[in-house]
Amino acid sequence: MEKVPKLKLQVLKVRNIVLILSKLVNEINSLSKFIEYLSFLRSTFGTNPF
Repeated sequence: MEKVPKLKLQVLKVRNIVLILSKLVNEINSLSKFIEYLSFLRSTFGTNPF
């Protein structure tokens, strides 16, 4: 019976890591979209708007 709580703990750790990784991936995706938008603005106006 000693192994069951450890296994549950491992599963929880893995789930937390997966959640954190998916959050990171979402952040990176939105950041790259933002950068694409900035470069689109730059190409539209010819100069850097900032």
